[in-house]
Amino acid sequence: MRRSGCIGRAINHRTRRKLRSRARTPDLIPTDSRGYDWTVLKLFVALAVVISCIASSSAGAVGSLRPPVIHETFTPLPCPAHPTTTQGAIGCAEERILATDHEIDAQAMAAFALLLPKDRVVFVQGEVAWLRYRRASCLAEASKYFGGSVYGLYYAQCVENRNEAHLRDLAELLRVLRFH
Repeated sequence: MRRSGCIGRAINHRTRRKLRSRARTPDLIPTDSRGYDWTVLKLFVALAVVISCIASSSAGAVGSLRPPVIHETFTPLPCPAHPTTTQGAIGCAEERILATDHEIDAQAMAAFALLLPKDRVVFVQGEVAWLRYRRASCLAEASKYFGGSVYGLYYAQCVENRNEAHLRDLAELLRVLRFH
C-alpha cells in the first residue's frame, strides 16, 4: 500500500538497485594497470611548465625594460610671439611642456643607463608613479577653475612647474649616479 506524499517508499528495492547501478559514474581518477594515479604527477609537471614560462617571460621583460616616454594627450595650440589671449598663453605653455617632456625623457634614459639592472625596475616604477602624480595633482590644482576658460591655462602651468621640478630631481640623480 502506498502512502501519499512519500515517493521514496513507493519504489521497491529492485527498482532502487537498478537506478543505483545506472547512476554510478566511472572512476574519476585514472590509474594505470598497476593502479598508480598519475594525475598528481601530471599536475606538478604542468605547474613546473607554467612557472618556467612565467620566469622566462619576466626575464625577457627585464631585458626589454625601458623608462616611460611621456606622451601628451593634447594637440598643441600655436604659440604666438606675444600671447594676448588665453588660447595663446595655453599654446605657449604646451610648447614648454613638450620641450620639458623631451628633456625629462632624455635625462630618464641617461639615468636608466647608469643604474644597475636590478635597480632599473624600481626606477621605471617611480617614473610611472611620478607621471600619475603629475596628472592627478595638476587636475586637483586646476579644479577650482574647472569649466572656465582659464582652466586649461592653470593646468598647463601646473604641468610645466611639475616638469621643471622633476628635471631638477633627475639632474641630481644623474649627478649622484655619475659620482658613484
